[in-house]
Amino acid sequence: MTIVAHVPNLFDRSRFQGRAVFVESGEEAAGLQPSLVIVDLDRCDDIAGFVLDGVRVIGFGPHVDSELHRRASEAGYT
Repeated sequence: MTIVAHVPNLFDRSRFQGRAVFVESGEEAAGLQPSLVIVDLDRCDDIAGFVLDGVRVIGFGPHVDSELHRRASEAGYT
């Protein structure tokens, strides 16, 4: 299973260290043919760019930003 993550913040990135390959873009993620994509929604300029056909995408961000979570859900995030 290949897990890719777009997590620019080093503090948050440490949670996934050794478990995920870190990427900067959806194109880079797609090239790795992942089984799972994890995205820091608060630090992502292209939420829809990380949605890949047949791949589960999990986003995380501030719980108070309901608009951000709504947009991610509409794009196809879990």
